[in-house]
Amino acid sequence: MLLSHLVGVLRRRWLAALVGLLATIGVCAVTPKFVPTEYSISATMLLLPPVNTAVPGANPYLALGGLTGPTEVLARAMTDPAMDTRLRTSGATGTWEIVRDYQTSAPILAVTVTDTSVARARNTSELILTQVPAALKELQSSIQVQADAMITSTVVNRNSDPQTVRKPLYRALIVVLLIGLLLTVALASVIDVMAQRRRRARAAARAADSVDVPITPVPSRARLGTTVPSPSTTYPRAPSAEPASLASPTSPKSPPASTTASPPPKESSQPASRADLARSGRGTAGG
Repeated sequence: MLLSHLVGVLRRRWLAALVGLLATIGVCAVTPKFVPTEYSISATMLLLPPVNTAVPGANPYLALGGLTGPTEVLARAMTDPAMDTRLRTSGATGTWEIVRDYQTSAPILAVTVTDTSVARARNTSELILTQVPAALKELQSSIQVQADAMITSTVVNRNSDPQTVRKPLYRALIVVLLIGLLLTVALASVIDVMAQRRRRARAAARAADSVDVPITPVPSRARLGTTVPSPSTTYPRAPSAEPASLASPTSPKSPPASTTASPPPKESSQPASRADLARSGRGTAGG
């Protein structure tokens, strides 16, 4: 799910991804200028048995079986901090490694020197090869070994052609590439999130502008059948009822008014006589 989301983001923001990828390639191109090239020179030394243990005229290489232990001891002595200080004082630079060669059962000491300069690497290698016999002699002299019973050493192989070490450059390129890719994905994701937020904000604004909210009219009292009084209208004050205790006991109670309306006078259904009409005419003329 996450991978498909990232692929979708890179597709939508392909321009930002392209810019980040080009920037990563550019940084990788200039990385070798900041990571110096290293050169390595190797050499091997063989420990030989004492002269008094060999048969006169015999081959000393046939008596190498018991020298594995002294080779381990000599390798530990050459990696001691005091020996490191002595070599640095003599002019050694760079880094070096002195171990017993575990690829063979012979008492062989492997020396590897690494430096950013071929000349300095060769100089350090020569200093170490010169210091190994001296350190071997000091170890044996410390336990009072006779001169004819001392183990000696000889150089078996000295590689004069330095080898270019590319591992530091490869590590730096891998780190730069990973960081560049991560920053590219992060940049594309940030741009995509910001674009989606702006799109949602514009959509919400358009939706708010297009919505017509209906206004429900509030019915007035006139529509409900009640008369709304005018502010200038005055009403007669209702008569206040007197308390029963203040009324005069001797005053006669007035009878209640009849609420029954009297019927209108009925008109006579008989026709008026001639005498009545004459009297009515005279009264009208006299008036």
